[in-house]
Amino acid sequence: MEQISVVIADDHPIILSGVAFILSNKSQYKVTGTAQSSTELICLLREKLPDILICDYNMPGDNVYGDGMRLFEYILRSFPRVKIIVLTMVSMHSIISRLYDIGVRAVVYKGQEPREILNVLERVRSGGICGVKTSLSFTSSGCDAFSKLTKKEIEVVRHFLCGISVCEIALILRRSVKTVSTQKRSAMIKLNVATDQELVMLNMQKELS
Repeated sequence: MEQISVVIADDHPIILSGVAFILSNKSQYKVTGTAQSSTELICLLREKLPDILICDYNMPGDNVYGDGMRLFEYILRSFPRVKIIVLTMVSMHSIISRLYDIGVRAVVYKGQEPREILNVLERVRSGGICGVKTSLSFTSSGCDAFSKLTKKEIEVVRHFLCGISVCEIALILRRSVKTVSTQKRSAMIKLNVATDQELVMLNMQKELS
């Protein structure tokens, strides 16, 4: 079987290493390069031109090609044969829909199990497009529960859904990490979700962020 070349881009080294490690155990995939900024990524694409690109939605600190939608639109125009998988914590339905509209093949949330990357890669490799999973079943009371959150809980959840860690949220909101963790946990109970991924998927339905 011919190996599928993959480039990985993320500004967090631990994500780069983690995804590369997952793929290293699969002989059908070969990681031909990694990048931590959009400029580094574009140079790498020009040099390697991989079959598949796994790329973070947010890579701040680079103003040449930008990140997010601007970056992906540029890549799709300049390297049309490259199939893009977006790896992200962004959960706004309008953004996810736009990504698919411009030609992205799949969106994988960072909170998902590692095997999900392999499942998505297999479908994309075969020419498919992977829609975001929306099969989780929420009760009607859970879907209506956003209105039951306190103002402080909504602030915490909004920041979390933008991919900001609990520690960073604490700094932004000037609260203790313990307080932010408690408010996030309280919000999840009210929303009837047990995991971060379920929280992201519920937001996809209600578009809180």
